[in-house]
Amino acid sequence: VNFYEPMITQNMVSLAGSLAKPIKQPQKYPVEGKYYAQTYGLRHDAGVKGYKFYLTDFEKR
Repeated sequence: VNFYEPMITQNMVSLAGSLAKPIKQPQKYPVEGKYYAQTYGLRHDAGVKGYKFYLTDFEKR
């Protein structure tokens, strides 16, 4: 996976408030020994009055 771009709409953000979804993993990785995210998500941050989008649960493959 060289590039991952989940489609998150404004409607999803306003309805969910926060979410976390698994990233479908390939059967074979382009570069072995690197870390690849397993989950993407978003969460509301009241401190900045906005949302934070993130990749997490990195695993060495």
